[in-house]
Amino acid sequence: MGRKNPHRKKMQLDLIHLVICVIVVALAFIAFLDIDQRYFLFPAVFFLTAVLNFVNGFVRFDRTRGEEGGVLPGMLLIGTGCLLLALTIVSGYVTWRTLSL
Repeated sequence: MGRKNPHRKKMQLDLIHLVICVIVVALAFIAFLDIDQRYFLFPAVFFLTAVLNFVNGFVRFDRTRGEEGGVLPGMLLIGTGCLLLALTIVSGYVTWRTLSL
């Protein structure tokens, strides 16, 4: 019936990486073309990189859960995702305050 294909999960992860990275590079490029007019794109860049770190962290955590000392890289990626999420909130607040002035 439904056998799990380990390559399918890896292909899905690669597709997520590809899509998010292309979007992040495009948004960052557009933002840096005219930073005074397009600074509102930075919260989106930070949010997408946080999502990418969370996905990588959970996959790494799940893959190395049974190994001795193997969860540390996954936890570091999840922690980095939390820091980027905080940076998203701060930059979103600053952007919102600047746009409302």
